[in-house]
Amino acid sequence: MDIGYYIQMGESAYGSLSQIMARHSAFSEIFSELADRFVTYVDILSEVSEKATLKSDSDLLRLYEHWQRTGSERAARLLSQEGILPIQNLPRSKVPN
Repeated sequence: MDIGYYIQMGESAYGSLSQIMARHSAFSEIFSELADRFVTYVDILSEVSEKATLKSDSDLLRLYEHWQRTGSERAARLLSQEGILPIQNLPRSKVPN
């Protein structure tokens, strides 16, 4: 599954919980905030996870593949910190073998 799918599910789930809990305003507000900022929270948790596990070539490859699928600026920044400069929209015919 693509990460976008999980992000959409998380936003939707917390948005639904916010509506269900409308009678309990504190819970409704919490779930509403989680829905509104879900992508930010995913990025924060991903960054913590990657900093803790970015140890091998396979970790870098996984990060690069994540960047290819999502275009994540955070993934591009982490790759850059490791000396890898990802290039956007390189035509398949020009990809080196």
